[in-house]
Amino acid sequence: MKYLIAVINEKLDCFWANELHPEGLTINGVHYRNAEGGDWTGFYDFLRKGDGTLTGIRYWSIEERPRLLRSVKNKPYVRVLGKGQFELYFSPDHTFAAELSADQDFGENMVLESDNGGFAITFGLRVLTSPELSQIQSIATSL
Repeated sequence: MKYLIAVINEKLDCFWANELHPEGLTINGVHYRNAEGGDWTGFYDFLRKGDGTLTGIRYWSIEERPRLLRSVKNKPYVRVLGKGQFELYFSPDHTFAAELSADQDFGENMVLESDNGGFAITFGLRVLTSPELSQIQSIATSL
């Protein structure tokens, strides 16, 4: 299984890994812990353009997460849709084809928090095609 890890910073930092530890992970010296202990925090869709290019991810949390929503608010790569719902974009291009962007995937999805209040979110990549996986690996750093 492959995973995308989206770290919420001033810019979106993306990483990919072949495995995750349920208790959390360390990225660039910052430890992110899985405060909830599970790997099913909501549903997500990979946002695709008409040519199949991935432009981002839509995330629907199954719970309200006020601290997470405050951390993504006003980020240039985020579109907040409502309570617990937002889109993360890999580039300034925030367009996508709705009919190609309805995976409704779940699982392999953790919301991780650091001691300093930073957040990272994991997404399983099992629904992606080989070209889509290659695209993720080209925009994300391997852990």
